[in-house]
Amino acid sequence: MQAGKLLRSEGFIFDRAYTSVLKRCIVSLHTVLEELEQLWIPEEKCWRLNERHYGGLQDQVKSEVAQKVGEKQAKDWETQLCLPTARYTDPFSFSFSYDVHMTAHATKGLCWI
Repeated sequence: MQAGKLLRSEGFIFDRAYTSVLKRCIVSLHTVLEELEQLWIPEEKCWRLNERHYGGLQDQVKSEVAQKVGEKQAKDWETQLCLPTARYTDPFSFSFSYDVHMTAHATKGLCWI
């Protein structure tokens, strides 16, 4: 709410908004836009704006990853945000089928980013 008030006091006007597909991010965007009285502007949601993507670990079972790479490495990847995760062998091999929000965006060409 404070961010919206600050943006409003500085006279910000937006013609489009971008957010991730995470619920809390969407709610935050709507809170700011409501404060700005700009709820009417178009918004784009994209999974690529999520804070963290787990690279080659995405969609894998945690216990199976730990078995492959060791408990310590698996825990480090999980807890250390600045540590790069395993790379994809095939960048298009991951699946969005586990999450209806992701599936909706995957079928639209993965979004603009």
